[in-house]
Amino acid sequence: MDSVPCEVWLEIFSILERSHLFALRYVSRSFQRIAGPFIFKHFHFHPYAGLGGHTTGNFLLPSEAKIRRTVRRLRFWASENVAPLVKECTVSPWDGWQGYTSCNGGDMLLCTFIELLPRFTNLRKFGSSSVKFTQPFVDALGSLPNLKEIDVGRCSIDEDVTIDHPLQMEALSFTNMDTTWFRHELNTIGMQRWSSMVDRQMLTHISLPSAEAMKAFLDVDTAPFPNVTTLDAYIDQNTTSLHRFPAVRKLRIVSYEKAFSQRSGSCFPRLEEYHGLPEYLTVLDSRATPRRLQFDLCMPARILRILQPCAHTLRSVTTLAVSFDTLPSAILRPIMESFGVLLDFRMEIKVEWYSQLKPEMHNAKALFLEVAENSPFPRSIKVIALIWRFDKGDNWPLPAVDVLPAARTAWVALKTEHPNLREASFCLARVATPMETSIR
Repeated sequence: MDSVPCEVWLEIFSILERSHLFALRYVSRSFQRIAGPFIFKHFHFHPYAGLGGHTTGNFLLPSEAKIRRTVRRLRFWASENVAPLVKECTVSPWDGWQGYTSCNGGDMLLCTFIELLPRFTNLRKFGSSSVKFTQPFVDALGSLPNLKEIDVGRCSIDEDVTIDHPLQMEALSFTNMDTTWFRHELNTIGMQRWSSMVDRQMLTHISLPSAEAMKAFLDVDTAPFPNVTTLDAYIDQNTTSLHRFPAVRKLRIVSYEKAFSQRSGSCFPRLEEYHGLPEYLTVLDSRATPRRLQFDLCMPARILRILQPCAHTLRSVTTLAVSFDTLPSAILRPIMESFGVLLDFRMEIKVEWYSQLKPEMHNAKALFLEVAENSPFPRSIKVIALIWRFDKGDNWPLPAVDVLPAARTAWVALKTEHPNLREASFCLARVATPMETSIR
């Protein structure tokens, strides 16, 4: 073991499952020292179970014997030897309800956790779901010197919570903000309080993936977030709020809107990576030179209409990932012509059963043969992945044995025409099952 650099062992141990790490601890003392930080990196704590949690008072607690075991486990994790190893912590209800009973004292285990939380001095990321933040809870979070990320979902917060100094967070996320679980006003008030408790000058990552989260968080005031470089946000037809994030380099937009009713200039002059609907490319600043684009489940003709007036934002794109509901036979080449320096291209096509009734639509075999006969890709291309997914079941008219020769033909032709090509993948797969055939 001494002949192998420690960095190599760390890389190996980082990809192992937790059960394997436990076994390796008994091999030698050296393995025990290496495995420890990986085994105790993430602590999951479940103080109760039940739908609604603190907003309804419907707590479900385990038996007294299990409560005692849970407290002993908590104190073990908060011990002097283990607590410094914990880097991430998640507090959420237990999914399995067997053996749980209703109880009004739902804070019993949570209060013990709050009391011991300051011992996790190296904790960097804290996540929670369906819990209530009280003053002691917020104070405990504020006492953690290395805490940089908070992820809250379906959580409420006491009205009288105050802080002496803003929380120095780098990342703040609001996930699972589903109003069918928590009342809308509790979601809104809680998110507005979080917005006022963090130092927005420190924030570099914000995730607001729902309309409620976006509105509540931004409605506190109109001040910008000058240092946010990664933004995950839900946007409706009004794009005005996007101007409050001038430094964003990585953007993911969740939206179901295909048109804008309100536009206010352009934004994101430093954008490097975009994931969302193609329509939002039209709001990018002309100085933006994104290198990575991803569009999900779009109609090909729609993308083509957007790409043509956005040529100035596509001149530096080297990585493109798209997924289509269907693929008309003549649409791939015009799309590829918009990306002159593309290096990595991934296209996934999901074909519903009714698409095969339309004669203008490709099938997998025809697509692969067309690519082989006349490549639409730029000469700079290095990686290609074409994935054809279908939901037709056992009656699919093109079994894998018929598609495989076409895939092989495409690979040989592309390798000949594109000298820089180092990887090509042509796959036929069912929507919900592993791939049936592929060739590289």
